[in-house]
Order: sequence, then C-alpha cells, then structure tokens
Amino acid sequence: RFPIRRLVLLSAAAIYISPVRFMRDLVDRMRTHDWEHWQRVKRVPLPAAVQFMKLARFAKRHELNRISVPTLIIQGRQDQIVHPRSARYIYNRIQGEKELLYVPKSRHLLCLEPEAAEVFQAVRRFLTQ
Repeated sequence: RFPIRRLVLLSAAAIYISPVRFMRDLVDRMRTHDWEHWQRVKRVPLPAAVQFMKLARFAKRHELNRISVPTLIIQGRQDQIVHPRSARYIYNRIQGEKELLYVPKSRHLLCLEPEAAEVFQAVRRFLTQ
C-alpha cells in the first residue's frame, strides 16, 4: 500500500520470550531491587501481549520471506524478551540486501540503553545510504 525503500528492525520478535532469559533477568532485577521495570511491565494488558505473539508468529510464517528491500536488523545481546537468535533467524529468511548488528550490552529497549548512540548512528547511516 505504501512504498517502502528501506526497513529497520529493532529487537524484532521472531523468537519471542525466552523463559530462561526472562527468569535470569527477573532474578537480577530482584537482587538490585529494580521494581520500576516491573511496574512498567504490569501496565501491558495480557490480551495485548497475546495478540502481539500471534502477530509475530504470523509474520514469521508468512511475511519474512516476502521482504526484499534493504533491511537493517539491530538486536541487543542482553535482550530479556526477544531472544538474540531472533535477529539471525530473520536475517537468514529475508531476501535482498541486509545488515545485522548486535549491540553487546543492550537489552530490549535499544533506544534507552547505554549503546543507544551506536544504534542511532547505525540507523542514520543505513537510512541515508
């Protein structure tokens, strides 16, 4: 419907919620008394999360192989929600020119993490090529 010349995927969910990574993050946040994160998580309605998982599953099965525009995939290595293997999964299934960037210290919210400047620079570079 709308022409897309370039695509940027940040923490894209082809492999969603890793129970082991999620539990490890929960334990770490409990140790450091990081309750603010869980206050934000509790605000996401469960039906919305379920619908998102259904959408991700549909896109994984039916849409990834249709992507042929130049694509930049950026994934945090410490992501507690979307498994970092998700980025490689997407990379291997889309067509055309593609780039994959892992940011080693970042979790799920790439634009709010310590490496956000690196993410912004990579996106700017990619979109202005």
